[in-house]
Amino acid sequence: MAPPAAAVADADLEKVVGRGAALLTLSKFWFLASGFVIQSALQSIMARGVTEDEGKGLYGLYAVATSFAGIFNAVVYQGTTQAVATFTGRDPSRATAVRRAAFRLQATFAGALFLLLFFGAPIIADVWHKNPNVGAPLRIASVIFLAYAFYAVPMGSFTGRRLYVRQAAVDLTYSTLKVALIAGFALFAGGLFGGKPEAGVAGFAAASLCVLGMSLAMTRKPGPIDDAPDVAAGKPPIRAADLFRFQILTMLFSGGVAFITLGDLQLVNLLFDRPELSAAAVAELKERLSGEYQAARLFSAIPYQAVFAITFVIFPLVSGLAAGETEKLRLYVRRVTKYALIIATMIATCFAAAPGRAITLLYRPEYEAGAAPALRILVLGYVAFSVFFIMLSVVTASGRPQASVLLVGLIVAVQAPLAALLIGRDAQVPAAVATAAAMVVGWIAMQVYHRRRWGAGLDLGVAARTLVAGALAGAIPHLLLDRATFLGRPGFLAHVGYSMNANGVLAPTLVAKGLTVAIFAVASAAFLALLAAFGVLDADDRARFARLIGRGKKPSA
Repeated sequence: MAPPAAAVADADLEKVVGRGAALLTLSKFWFLASGFVIQSALQSIMARGVTEDEGKGLYGLYAVATSFAGIFNAVVYQGTTQAVATFTGRDPSRATAVRRAAFRLQATFAGALFLLLFFGAPIIADVWHKNPNVGAPLRIASVIFLAYAFYAVPMGSFTGRRLYVRQAAVDLTYSTLKVALIAGFALFAGGLFGGKPEAGVAGFAAASLCVLGMSLAMTRKPGPIDDAPDVAAGKPPIRAADLFRFQILTMLFSGGVAFITLGDLQLVNLLFDRPELSAAAVAELKERLSGEYQAARLFSAIPYQAVFAITFVIFPLVSGLAAGETEKLRLYVRRVTKYALIIATMIATCFAAAPGRAITLLYRPEYEAGAAPALRILVLGYVAFSVFFIMLSVVTASGRPQASVLLVGLIVAVQAPLAALLIGRDAQVPAAVATAAAMVVGWIAMQVYHRRRWGAGLDLGVAARTLVAGALAGAIPHLLLDRATFLGRPGFLAHVGYSMNANGVLAPTLVAKGLTVAIFAVASAAFLALLAAFGVLDADDRARFARLIGRGKKPSA
């Protein structure tokens, strides 16, 4: 007996969506890997020819400028991408009309913000950062912002038309170009742009412009869903104002999300002070602290980045559900929150258990003392935030962006005042505490909202078992690798493969780094085994994974 057409369609859709998520996750992992190659290369390049503290300062200067501009990037990129994806997903035959309206919108709105950032960079540096050295790299970073604004349009179109292969190809190309151009410019073009930080930002801008051209060219190619301009008779035109009305709220919550993930570094610069020191000395110290905190922030954000690709798929999928398909929505929420928590916890388990070993995998050992304590706290907050963000995407895609803005605003409303209360003469651990605490509060509020709206959220039983599995698996790297374990002594293998470097600091050799990776892998395998033993990963999960890779059977009658 042939399977029902609806069952076959659902299975085909799950396969397309599943493979799309896999492709985008792969591109996201390369984005993460390439990002760490860039950061590792930059912190080494910045240290050439100067002292370690001066090198940290140059690296911190690059981080402060790019993270400040990154908040603006997120506003236009995520808001525009989701708006274009939603309008296109509703009617893929009108993809061309949606793109045209989006380009008109970006030319006015993003163009105005670009001019503000470009010409206002010196004022921002003096008033916000209290450091004129930030001005030049921030001005160059405004070009990245403008490129991102237009780059968001084709990427949103790819998502709405389910052209995940093209989207992943552009992402992979962009990540590769950034490795070559950021490191290359910082290494060879410092004199041309006025310094290493400025040259690194210029390389970032060059990569952004190149990939913008590539994405525009690929958008014009035919796709499997639509190959025609907007020819829908009787349908009203799509105007830039239509997109903006939808996008304004998504931009607000995207800006809020960006502030949560990038703003803590800005808060360190704004709030840290040593009154007994001169303004110049404080600015120099903040640059060094920013370099160390950037290392902790980048490792902490890996759980969030690892699950972020799910939102590209869940957004158009949820937005296409009929109002009465509440049960299907509950099913999506239960699945994606479960998998997001598993992925985030597996990564965070290793980093929280032995943060110093994680930092020194890619950073110079001189970063460990300042970055490791902040990493241990901040990465735990990002576990909560990873699940929060997945649930946030469901809220927005279901047509409730106002609620998304309020929920994101709640985190900012906790994060910024708490940071102001805690940051003073010390900055890194207080900033991490403020951000992590705000993220946990945000997830609790999101869980309550989902329960009340749809009767579904993260399964708390699954969450408890997952976190217990993480704690048990984390004992492996903690007891073997951490410098100060809960037993009151160093880990049993904590000093294996270390030697004294030229600066008198214990530095890991390749043996030590290989040992770190191996034990992290063992802990991850133990975590998954514990999930299976606790019943978190079951036969349905194995069958779903089999269908994802094309080995499973379609539903039968």
